[in-house]
Amino acid sequence: LETLVLPENELDASVCNGISAILQSPGCALTHLDLSFNRLENAGAQTLAAALSHGSGVASLRVVLLRDNEIGNEGVCAILGAFVACAASANNLEKLDLAECFANQSVVPSVARFLETRSPQFAMLSLLGL
Repeated sequence: LETLVLPENELDASVCNGISAILQSPGCALTHLDLSFNRLENAGAQTLAAALSHGSGVASLRVVLLRDNEIGNEGVCAILGAFVACAASANNLEKLDLAECFANQSVVPSVARFLETRSPQFAMLSLLGL
């Protein structure tokens, strides 16, 4: 599995357990994860962040789209922190969309730490709606 595209499906945090299992499976080759316009909320973001921090799947990810998921400050910081924690193995990431996730300016320090760890190929971080 290289691409998982599930936008606008009313998915909630419970789906993140299955996606986490994929990200943590040996030989995970997922390059594109699109869960935009769902209802993952903070709990789903925390589950995904834990999988990103400890899973082998983070190495292959190039695009992660989590736009409009009611994630909030804690969830956004958890996702950004997961990519910081595994920066050495997550160097293929090119695009991270966290727009319209109900976060505010308190996430700026996490954004700064995230951007400090990105490789030159990283092209886009969207936080529209802060």
